[in-house]
Amino acid sequence: MAATGGGGGLGDGGDKVDPMVGINLLNKFLKLQPPKFRGTVNPTELDAWMRELDKIFKTMMCPEEYKVGLATHLFTGEADHWWDSVKPSETEEQTNPLTWEVLKEKMNEQYYPRDVQRAKELEFSHLEQGNMTVMEYGAKFIELSRFGRHLMDTEQRKVDRFEDGLELGIRTALSSQMFNKYQDIYQKAIRVENVLNENKIKNTTTKRTGGENSSVGKQKSIMQVQQGGSTFERKYCDFCKKFHGGTECYRATEKCFNCGKPSHVASHCPQPNRRAPVNDKRPYQNDRDVSQPLNKKTDYDRSKTSVGRIYVMKPPEKN
Repeated sequence: MAATGGGGGLGDGGDKVDPMVGINLLNKFLKLQPPKFRGTVNPTELDAWMRELDKIFKTMMCPEEYKVGLATHLFTGEADHWWDSVKPSETEEQTNPLTWEVLKEKMNEQYYPRDVQRAKELEFSHLEQGNMTVMEYGAKFIELSRFGRHLMDTEQRKVDRFEDGLELGIRTALSSQMFNKYQDIYQKAIRVENVLNENKIKNTTTKRTGGENSSVGKQKSIMQVQQGGSTFERKYCDFCKKFHGGTECYRATEKCFNCGKPSHVASHCPQPNRRAPVNDKRPYQNDRDVSQPLNKKTDYDRSKTSVGRIYVMKPPEKN
């Protein structure tokens, strides 16, 4: 059997222990598969080992006088050598039995010195969510909280410490609510984080889709017209649903399409009938419908053709 408590027996209470009871407790103890302890430089591992043994002792309703013997039975490697150097002699064990709580204090002194404790306390007091998810932050918070119990001796202080470390957006969303239980604020923070993430995805999708649509819309709002080797643009009018030049719509202002003056229509215009070229500075109004193909020729850009005459000269008749 590995190292045992006191002078070699399984108990630590001198005449108080019964060897047969100790053996039965050991068998029950080992059936619960307690973890070995090899020594560690990580205080988190030490704390986890102690907490696991506390649960096992509670489960098996282990008498106090047998706990040290059962715990030290799990020491191996460096921890076993350390125990050999500090365990009390049989005489000391008879007069001042070592308890499980005292053993934990000795182990903390060896594997969790004060400077390491201070570093862990500072790590917990400055813990923030940063790039972690709420669940990752919560796990880290619980892991380090064992080193900062004095900072949250009440449930409310625990809630406040957790909230202080949350990401600003989540903390702002929770600021209008009051929480007095850790689990309540933890679950609420997860829900808020999910909503914020969904909104980010929606905004990103909207910007991407909106950018594409605005580009397409811009292309559809302008018609290019070619004349005389030059290209001119006509803008789409939301009022008359057609493409035309100028900054105003004659349909909206009820002006003549021929001369641009009010009070009459093109069919009764006193001015000579004309069609302004596409680069005319005047806002000539084109009646092209949106649905009309853009590559069709219109009347105003058809070039006029010149009609010529051919004269035939006949030679004079001979007498």
